[in-house]
Amino acid sequence: MKICPIKVTPTVTEQPWGGGRLHALYRKGEEGKRIGETTELSPALRVAAGEFQGLTVSQLASRYGEEFTGGEQKGIPYRIRLLDAMHRTPAFIYPDEREAKGMRGHYELAVVLRAEVNAGLYAGLRKGIAKAEYLELAAENQLARVMNFLPAVRGDVFFLPGGLPAAVGGGVTVMAVSGGAEERYDAEGSEAEKNYAYVEKDLRAMKFVGRFEQNPFGRVRRFSCGPLNAEEIGLEDRWEGATEDKLVSLFFAEGEGRLEAGGEEAAFLPGDVFLIPAEAGRFRMEGKALVYLFR
Repeated sequence: MKICPIKVTPTVTEQPWGGGRLHALYRKGEEGKRIGETTELSPALRVAAGEFQGLTVSQLASRYGEEFTGGEQKGIPYRIRLLDAMHRTPAFIYPDEREAKGMRGHYELAVVLRAEVNAGLYAGLRKGIAKAEYLELAAENQLARVMNFLPAVRGDVFFLPGGLPAAVGGGVTVMAVSGGAEERYDAEGSEAEKNYAYVEKDLRAMKFVGRFEQNPFGRVRRFSCGPLNAEEIGLEDRWEGATEDKLVSLFFAEGEGRLEAGGEEAAFLPGDVFLIPAEAGRFRMEGKALVYLFR
C-alpha cells in the first residue's frame, strides 16, 4: 500500500449533557451545539482525504492486511472517543462476561484532557450497596450517589475494566480508548435491571501514574493496558518514531505542526487523528504539540 499519514473523519453526537468544548478546542461539530461525544477511531470510520479517501478503516485492514495493521493483529483492536460533559453523563457499563476482573477482557483508558476545579469521574460502586437500592437509584438517574468519585485533573489516566459502572462528571473532557466488548449499555434508566447482570460490584478503577522520560525529541510518558501500548508525547520541535510493526494512531491534543511518513507530509491541528500504517516503519513529527500515540 502507499505509505502516508492517513486522516480519518470522526462522527459527532449531540447529547443533552454535552457542552461546547469539543468544538472550541477541537473543531468538532457546530458552534452552539451540545456536542457530548465523538468517535475518533473505529472500523466504520472513513478516510478523510488522499488516495484512500472514502474507504473505511475496516476496508483498509481487509485490503492491505499486515501492511496496514502489522503482523500481530488482523484488525483494529481498540476504539477512540472524546466525551465532553457540561453536566454529569448517565452511568454506562461495558459487559465482560468472560473475565471482567482481568486485563484480558474489556478495558478502557480514560485520559483527562480538561477538567474544572473539583471535577472528576464516577466509577464503581461503594461497598455494601444492595441490589434494591442500586435499581431504585438507577431508575431515577441518581446512581452517582453510590458510586466512587475520582477527582481528576488534566493529564490523569484511569483504567476502567469491563463490568465497572462509570460516568463522566460535569466540567470534564476525556479521551476514552477502549478495547474488547463493543457494546456500551446504560446503567441507569429503564434498562437498569437488565444491565445489572453485567455489574461487577467488587471492581475498582485504577489510576495510572505512568513513566516519564526525556529524550532528544521531547518528554514522553508511557502507560500500557493489556494489549494496548500508549505514549503521551510532549513534542518540542521534532520527533522521530517507529511503528514497531503495528498500526500507529496519533491524537493531537494541543499545538500544530507537520507529520511525515513514507515521504508524504500532512499538517495537523488540535483534534486531528492520523493513522500510520505498520509498513511505514518510521515516521516524523515537527512542531510544538501534545500528542497521544497508541499502538
